[in-house]
Amino acid sequence: FSSMSRRLTVDKVLSDIQIVLDGAESKPRNFVETVELQVALKNVNPTVDKRIGGTLKLPHPVRFITKIAVLGKEEHCLWAERRGIANFTEEKLRAFNRRKPVIKRVFKRFNQTLCSKELLRLIPRILGPALNRMNKFPRVIAGTMEQEISDLKSTVRFRQKRCMHVSLPVGHVQLTADQLRQNLVLAMNFIASLCPKGWGNIG
Repeated sequence: FSSMSRRLTVDKVLSDIQIVLDGAESKPRNFVETVELQVALKNVNPTVDKRIGGTLKLPHPVRFITKIAVLGKEEHCLWAERRGIANFTEEKLRAFNRRKPVIKRVFKRFNQTLCSKELLRLIPRILGPALNRMNKFPRVIAGTMEQEISDLKSTVRFRQKRCMHVSLPVGHVQLTADQLRQNLVLAMNFIASLCPKGWGNIG
């Protein structure tokens, strides 16, 4: 372990989180703020080295409101429609005619996307690479819709850009300090596991 990992004690993390929560409470907004983790990297070259990224399921919801879109067969779209969740059948997706500006404008509103298994393999052909480049390629519906929606609310995707840091949401200010700590520590450990030198690449 590096000196950085040794500095991340439970008390230190909880203290820093409490500062964030106190700040949110002292200046209330008309929305529930998301808590974001920013990790500085060192001894890596983002223009040469492979940039890190991945998908991580956290113990607690990442956002207070998670905007989800369902892409799929009629059964799944009807389920989503009844619950006020945005949904797109294959016919609706083909109507985009692979127009990147339109696809980007529509899907940037959503945090996550779900897709029926039967339609998933057709997504690149129907929409092109747009969703993948937006880091919003759909997750396949493998279980019940209720479970998939629940899992999505606790799932975060991130990808390092051409810079020396990684940022990702790890919760919101309605969570307790300990719930945020659990999410944050798991995210930090996951990021370190993706780095070539582990914690040695964490600044």
